[in-house]
Amino acid sequence: MLFLSANSIAQIDQHTLRFSVSGSYTEENSNDGFLKNKTYTSSENAQLGVSADYYFLKGFFAGVGLYYINESSRSTHKLLVNDYYIESLTDVGTIGYVPTLRLGTSKHLGHRFYGHLLLNAQYYSIENTTYTAVMEGKTLLPDYMNIANLEQAPHFIEQTPTISSSAMGAMFEPAVSYYFTKSLSCTIGLGGVAYTKTKGSEEGIFHLNFNPSHWSLGIDWTL
Repeated sequence: MLFLSANSIAQIDQHTLRFSVSGSYTEENSNDGFLKNKTYTSSENAQLGVSADYYFLKGFFAGVGLYYINESSRSTHKLLVNDYYIESLTDVGTIGYVPTLRLGTSKHLGHRFYGHLLLNAQYYSIENTTYTAVMEGKTLLPDYMNIANLEQAPHFIEQTPTISSSAMGAMFEPAVSYYFTKSLSCTIGLGGVAYTKTKGSEEGIFHLNFNPSHWSLGIDWTL
């Protein structure tokens, strides 16, 4: 029977290759206002990506990645004035691909754990589609803000053409890996600091987010 020490399992040497599949999913909901004048917002964000890194020196790596993003957000405003009901709805959908150049360093933290610091240079190719709907009418039950109670509900629905855009960005991201075996590990991305600038815009945007709800989870294979 072959026994491997913890250090031999968590050992990343020069000329090591590491392939990763990672993803994240977040969902947020909120509401504001009173019973007869309320705004509801919700959003979902899913990301899935693959990457390959090469350790050109012990503890230092460079690599490439490709990520797919799918985001959706919905905002609903409900207003009841006496027995007249108005509801406006806006849906925004975003899909995109993000090719990435990666540069980073890895440090053995003890036992089977490794810490990583990554700097990602990213190019965003994004498509946005927006749906807008307005529904209004005299309600049968003035005490309930329910679109199903409208006598006759005229409505207006508009879909804007799909808008394509691009952006450049950079992200600093810390991560921690746990090695199950010498080759197999899982990695948790701990959020990070990012800067993005959309093509045509004069100013970029800084993002700072280490909230656990925005962490990512990946599976790695090391050769």
